[in-house]
Amino acid sequence: MKVYALNDVYSEDPFKFIFEKINSINPKNIILAGGETPIPLYANYFKSIASKCVISDERITAKKESKNQENIMKYIPKLEYINFPNVDDITDINKTQLQESYIKYEGADLCILGMGLDGHYASIFPHMDINYTCNKGMFIYCTNQITGENRFSLTPSFLEQSQNIFFILKGNEKIEQLLTFLSNHDESVPIVSFFKYNLAKITLFLIN
Repeated sequence: MKVYALNDVYSEDPFKFIFEKINSINPKNIILAGGETPIPLYANYFKSIASKCVISDERITAKKESKNQENIMKYIPKLEYINFPNVDDITDINKTQLQESYIKYEGADLCILGMGLDGHYASIFPHMDINYTCNKGMFIYCTNQITGENRFSLTPSFLEQSQNIFFILKGNEKIEQLLTFLSNHDESVPIVSFFKYNLAKITLFLIN
């Protein structure tokens, strides 16, 4: 695993440093993290990117402002738009559509992920109910037991097929929490098991 403490390496704009590392890979396709942390990367550097991009997970909600896809499309107009049905409305047709949309990203050149304070990445939570699993193991629908939110997420087995995995953590609290998780070796925390089996592919960017 490679680790970059970006306030030391590139204090002016740490996301510029991350983008330079992305360009060095020259990825044809990228799986993107949602959430707030990577937004400066997308907003400042992804508008003209030639790579095909898709999101790793989504909130299943009617509130557009809460959706990863809606937020990211403001900055990446070419983001591949995915129609995420409610879990109760999944049909054979939209199962197939979801599979066809994501199969192009199997073994993606790059996957960008973040981490929540509970140790989740994408929408793989330590406490969740799985409501639906794709028969090819590509994605799940789940409910976060703590918040009650319904989510779509690519599965760990799908994400870990990526050739390169970039984790971006911002803030001392998250950085310290990750170190605690990893030192405790508790594989019930999703990010711990993901790191354990994918260390060789992971580059970790830390922004204080």
